This record gives sequence, C-alpha cells and structure tokens, in this order.
Amino acid sequence: AERIEPVDLHLSDGRAYQSQTVFRRDEAGESAGWIVRLADITTLTAAMRQREQALQLLTHDMRSPQTSILALLATTPDLPEDVSDRLAACARRTLALADGFVQLARAEVTPVAMEPVDLCDVAVEAVDELWPQCRQRHIEIEQEGCDAPLMVLGDRSVLARALVNLLGNAVKYSPEGSRIRVSARATREDGRAFVDVSISDQGPGLSPEEAAMAFRAFQRFDRPGSEAAGGVGLGLAFVDAAAARHGGGVLCASAPGAGATFTLRLPEYRPA
Repeated sequence: AERIEPVDLHLSDGRAYQSQTVFRRDEAGESAGWIVRLADITTLTAAMRQREQALQLLTHDMRSPQTSILALLATTPDLPEDVSDRLAACARRTLALADGFVQLARAEVTPVAMEPVDLCDVAVEAVDELWPQCRQRHIEIEQEGCDAPLMVLGDRSVLARALVNLLGNAVKYSPEGSRIRVSARATREDGRAFVDVSISDQGPGLSPEEAAMAFRAFQRFDRPGSEAAGGVGLGLAFVDAAAARHGGGVLCASAPGAGATFTLRLPEYRPA
C-alpha cells in the first residue's frame, strides 16, 4: 500500500476535515483501487487554535506588562530600594514563568525538524552560554569526551535549550568555588546505540523520592544557600519533553549531599 500525505480541508463555515488516501495493490502488484478516509477534525482544529491563542497570550500579552514594570523601576530612583527589588523580582519571575510554560508547551506538541546534529557541539555552546554565570560564582566547568563529533538526529535549537536548562540547573545548585563536569560519550543499551551528555555538580543532591519527581512541571527543590529559589520549576520538565520528542530520555543519579548527575540520552545517528 502507498500512502499519500494527509490533506486538511477547512470550510468557510468553520468545519474542518482531514482526507487520508491509500493506494492499494493486489498480490501481483497491480492496482486494486483506493481507500479514502475523511475524518472530522473540527474540534481538534479549534483546540489547536485555542492553544495557540493561549501561547500568544503568554508570549506577548503577559510579557509586555512585566517588561514595562522593569523599565519603569529602572527609571524611578526615588522608590525605596527594598520595594524596587521586590517588584523587580516578581516581574522577572512572571517573565520566567511565561517563557518556561511556552517552551514546555511547544516542546510537547510542536513537530521537531530532524536534522543531523553534533551533540558535542551543542554541549560546548551551552557551556559558553552559562560561562558568565559560572565565572561570577567562581564555578569551574570541566569538559570531557568531545574530541570527536557525536551525532544525533534532532532539532538543534530544542536540544540546545535542553542542555542549557540542565547546565543552568547545575549552576543554580552548585556552591561557589565548586566544579561542574560536562561529559559526552557514545554508549549502547539493549543493542541500541546512544549518545549521552552528562552534567554532574557538587551541589546538595536529591533524595530518591525527589529524583523521581524532578521532571514534573512546576517541581522545585529549594536549598538553603543555593541560587535556585527564584526558579519556576519548568526547566527539567522541558528537558524531559524534548528528550521524549527525540526518541530518547533523561536520567538522574543523585544522593543527598553527593551532588547530582543528569544525563540526556538520545539515539545515535549514523549516516548510511
């Protein structure tokens, strides 16, 4: 059977249908006719439209007032400093929440544009992006295993955001003057080839119960003395969704007081 790409039909009265066609052949390879399936996708189309409107609300209508608040605070020096700082923190948190929710929603449902990607190269870019924060807090980053390309099929921008989230999470929970290790390697599991990028920190670590919940949306683990108190709990949920969309997963190995290692594991790509 030969399938033809589905065609969406949108009528002027708001109804929507999807046409799917399959060309059939008999045992001798001769034409045996067509199978045409017409599905009513009006409700699905309306739900997708509402989702896009909600994302638009978050990306623009919620961001604009918070950005204006920050701009006003920057140009209003006569406010008490503690009041100004609290207002700015609330505005930044709202911005982070809106951005994180939009990124997560799109990672879960938006089709990913698959192309060959060197995951080592993406990891190096993530390190470069977080380097200023690490330098400010005297955190050293060690990189291992990126001497040769390690290829996967994926959306480079989504994978870059996933690794930035993992590394940013490590930076938040790392004490000043500590070390973070970023390592990449090819591995095999159940006869399948994978590429692993692991990020290990020397932070407070997680209990087994916390590790099991780490990838839930809005899950946060506040630790005294860490920089994670201002987080919104969507970064690791995005990583989990992005890994799943790429046919992979994300692993967590940790123990209280022993730091944490998060590993992004994706199927290795080997050109034919």
